[in-house]
Amino acid sequence: MPRLQNLQLSKADFDNSRWQDVIHQSDEKSCDRYHRIFFQHAAQAQKEGDAVREEVFTLLGAVSSMLLKPDTSEIFHPLFVFYDPPTRGFVLDDLSNEHLGVLAEIAPDASDSEMRARLADVVWVKGRSPYYKLVEIAVRAYVETFKTMLTSPKSHYFLAGVRLDRAISLARSIRNQSLTDLVLDEVEKIIFSRDPNDQEFPFAILLNLLLKYSFRNPNPYAELSTRLAKASDHQSNWLLAQVYWQLKAELDILAGNVEENRKSSVEAAEAYVKVGQTFVQLQPANYHTACFYLQQAIYILTSNVKWKRIKCRARNNG
Repeated sequence: MPRLQNLQLSKADFDNSRWQDVIHQSDEKSCDRYHRIFFQHAAQAQKEGDAVREEVFTLLGAVSSMLLKPDTSEIFHPLFVFYDPPTRGFVLDDLSNEHLGVLAEIAPDASDSEMRARLADVVWVKGRSPYYKLVEIAVRAYVETFKTMLTSPKSHYFLAGVRLDRAISLARSIRNQSLTDLVLDEVEKIIFSRDPNDQEFPFAILLNLLLKYSFRNPNPYAELSTRLAKASDHQSNWLLAQVYWQLKAELDILAGNVEENRKSSVEAAEAYVKVGQTFVQLQPANYHTACFYLQQAIYILTSNVKWKRIKCRARNNG
């Protein structure tokens, strides 16, 4: 992996490198792919003795190589960590103030939403207050990337969910309600525009994200979760049915509905029982796995019952 030489770079250096053309030639619109291409161009520039171009692509590769993990305090993690010998991928501390300054200049003009979001987000997380305006750029770009990943030939639903997660957490972190609503409105629009019978669409990822950040109104989603669960059950996809019944149970808690929560929990448990039965029916039967799913069913029916009732009552009385 190339190393940063901390050369003084300008926006013109990036423009002259035609780095955006490199992205446009990639068939996979994801930083997981971009960093490899950037490092390849950095290695080629080194062979040609072009130190400035090498530094441009090394910096772009460094930024795009970091792993985005919205649920952690670090947010951006090194691509790899080895202990023998000790070495790691790039981290935010590898970036200087000069790096942040030039990255902040090129971020708004990045035509690729994935890279625009990454540049703006990295600069914001590392530099903070001087780059406040980049937050909205990052949020809007993450939403655009999320939508692109859902419709691309090589759909990466998990990666799309990570981008959406980061968009919501970013907007909420600066207490920008209008920006947060913009993201949530987009999610709602996408969720209710899709056919519940589409078993490939990641309804569960989107609903879990909304559950994580609190629904503005849980009732429509409770109804949708029921439809999704029944559609999955009809197609004998018991595991997916269980996911949606469990989501429905959580939404019932948010709505303060104890009885509906009980019914949804029973349905979720029964879905696990059906999964267990499929393993018993195998030749030879797999009783070990069947027992695991039966234990999961029992856990759903017995865990946190008192807590659920207290929370539902508190919400009803609030």
